[in-house]
Amino acid sequence: MKKIVLLMSALIALFVTGCSDDDNGVKLSAAKATVEFPQEYTSLSKDSVEVIFKNVASGRSYAGKTDATGTVELTLEEGVYDISASVEKKSDENHGTVLSFQASVTAVSVIGETWTRRFELQFAALNKEWLIREIYFTGSKTPAAKNYLNDQYVVIYNNTDHILYADGLSFCETYQMTTTQQMVNWKQFLPTRVAAAAIYTVPGTGAQYPVQPGKGVVLAGLGVNHTLEAYNLNSKADMSKADFEWYDGEKDTDVPEVPNLLKTFSSSATVWIMNSQGNKSYFVFKLDDGMDMKTFLDENYVEVPNAAGSKNLPAYAIPVKYIYDGVEVSAQTALSEHALPASVDAGFTVGSGIASGKVVRRKVASWDGERAILTDTNNSVNDFETGKEPSPYVVPKN
Repeated sequence: MKKIVLLMSALIALFVTGCSDDDNGVKLSAAKATVEFPQEYTSLSKDSVEVIFKNVASGRSYAGKTDATGTVELTLEEGVYDISASVEKKSDENHGTVLSFQASVTAVSVIGETWTRRFELQFAALNKEWLIREIYFTGSKTPAAKNYLNDQYVVIYNNTDHILYADGLSFCETYQMTTTQQMVNWKQFLPTRVAAAAIYTVPGTGAQYPVQPGKGVVLAGLGVNHTLEAYNLNSKADMSKADFEWYDGEKDTDVPEVPNLLKTFSSSATVWIMNSQGNKSYFVFKLDDGMDMKTFLDENYVEVPNAAGSKNLPAYAIPVKYIYDGVEVSAQTALSEHALPASVDAGFTVGSGIASGKVVRRKVASWDGERAILTDTNNSVNDFETGKEPSPYVVPKN
């Protein structure tokens, strides 16, 4: 059974000095980042922490790994950067088998001849069981050049070498948007909880829906073959073989051949669709054996005032300790707000635009025969690729 430890807060201090030009007139900065582990893990070696600087304007990334002192030095063009740091460490007997540490900051100005910053890494016990393998939220264009969003889907993957049961596994969209400063204070629950705007749950009593190692659970918006002329010839998503579809009642279309997910919660007054622009983030959670979903929801129900203060908006603030995986998504090259804590995703991935027909897909770390072992560093900068062709049932080998 998974064990996820409550998160430590990241404390980050910034120092900026100097200014210089190189021979080509491009202003460069000698950037130095130093990492520190939380107090109870100071015995761990500080080497091999990967630090990534992503230039917000150009999209260019600079990466390096820390030395034994926890320091990495890189020469960067002056500019605004999103910065992330992550590492996996083997633990001692008191903390499980593998530990993951990460930190991230966005929109940081790297200016001056020299620049330094110190990061205190956040901790989460690394869990590689259920992972989000692929999300198709963009939708596609019809032959008449109209946006088509009914073919959305997500794949949740068994990344282990043994059977897992999908019963009770919940897929969620965040209330918090990542591309705008919101007037509604959804981020108040971070970093220990995440406000969910939609929760759809796999039914079952605990052992009804086995998922083999290296296989996924395909959740569809509408369980039909969208590539047919009756739907959208430009779509590449055949959801007639999906494992489940999310169904929102009489306003929605129910496909009897594809089982329905349980509609645990949705903020939509009609039919819920994933944010096709890529302005929201996604996560999956699963309760411990023996826990009752209704009791859990009652305990984590919250209400937050809307922007005008005229009414309260209902939501569920999901404790991070139950989250197996999450993907921070943005429609832009920089985040305005984090929807997930750094312990769930220290970075973010970028969508391809409404109706692009493309997915964001998790990278493969290695292969064990025909079973793909997916990358999971809790940092979507490292873990995900964007602009990929839909492949809901098979992990591509290229």
